Amino acid sequence: MVQPLSFPTQTGHSRVSFHDGFDDPRAGGRHCGIDIGSTEGTTIFSATTGTVIQEHLLGGGRTVPGRRRQRLPWRGVDSSPRSGNFAIIVDHYGFFYFYAHMRTVSVEPGQIVFAGQAIGTMGNTGLGGGHGPIHLHFQVWSPFSHGRSRNEYRSLRFERRFGTPVNPFIELKEAAIQI
Repeated sequence: MVQPLSFPTQTGHSRVSFHDGFDDPRAGGRHCGIDIGSTEGTTIFSATTGTVIQEHLLGGGRTVPGRRRQRLPWRGVDSSPRSGNFAIIVDHYGFFYFYAHMRTVSVEPGQIVFAGQAIGTMGNTGLGGGHGPIHLHFQVWSPFSHGRSRNEYRSLRFERRFGTPVNPFIELKEAAIQI
């Protein structure tokens, strides 16, 4: 990552925990993110300034009262119920930030967000099915490259897979120290 990250969850009112679980073995593959645990409803913040390129709310509900969610043609993200409610933000450098298992999502595709801006709340949607620990799955992908990438970023129409997963643990640890 080219820029420092803001810590993606609220701290202070409840205990927040995380460790370097990147690349841990999991059923069906490896864990390509960092899990940050806290309590239900803890505010989730954008770790970077960027554009929301996708959000997903299970059950086809509404993310923001009065606005229907937008479905985009998307490949490369497991948008099955495994991820639960999620948001994806791309920064100016082309890094993708994936926030999964959210209870609520308060952003929509095309919206510009700033580092430290609230984007939803922590929950247990998806793989845990309401039975696992409350946590945010935070994942970062490196930029992908092909001839049309800039146009795809602008149009929010992605036809390619993400780049390589990047371990954000060091940056998160530094951000946590700053709090």
